[in-house]
Amino acid sequence: MYLSKKTSVFCRVVHSPTVILTIYAILCLLVLPGCKQQKNDKNAELADAEKWFASQTSRYDVITGETRNNHNVILVGDKNPEVEGLYTSFRVFVIQKDGDAYSVKAAKTVETAMSAGFSASVLVTDGMTIVFGDIADGIYDFSSDKIVPAEFSEARVIYDDGKDATTVISNNTPYMLILDGEVEVKDIEYSGDGTNVKYSDYFSNDLMADAASEETGFE
Repeated sequence: MYLSKKTSVFCRVVHSPTVILTIYAILCLLVLPGCKQQKNDKNAELADAEKWFASQTSRYDVITGETRNNHNVILVGDKNPEVEGLYTSFRVFVIQKDGDAYSVKAAKTVETAMSAGFSASVLVTDGMTIVFGDIADGIYDFSSDKIVPAEFSEARVIYDDGKDATTVISNNTPYMLILDGEVEVKDIEYSGDGTNVKYSDYFSNDLMADAASEETGFE
């Protein structure tokens, strides 16, 4: 097949790395605004849900939240009435919106980390499995019968038949990980600098034994 000189030049230009990168950059610019808008819409939706929640009760501090499966999931701290900045427990609220009206679809509570160094609870609702809890700055050492300092940086949730999912954690901070679908959480591994322990090392209860919602009231 014969290519004219003009066509041949065009082919060389199109295959030029500079031109290809330029085309790729243009495509990214065309796609990213849509992605950014979708993210902004989700952030706005979550912010509105958190604002509604705060208007219903002053008992809790909102710590973090996520929009998933058309629901807004927020993790809150139950304020200690005697010590500012401390919490007596943590709670997850799953908030749904019907028209302009918000309501709580499901809720679950977990205790603070205490001596084990961590706590965990599971809530299964609306096609998702929510794993959440609290992290301290030390763990109980069985050999010395003392609480020793610990650094936590990651929680690995082990579920179903050997599958896992991880989330970043840090000392003295609660955490939340949302898994798609209703999965069977088998164990949770907490690790960090010199630290590697599992939920099952300290607790014998089945994490899925009580994964249903509690009462959804605020008080």
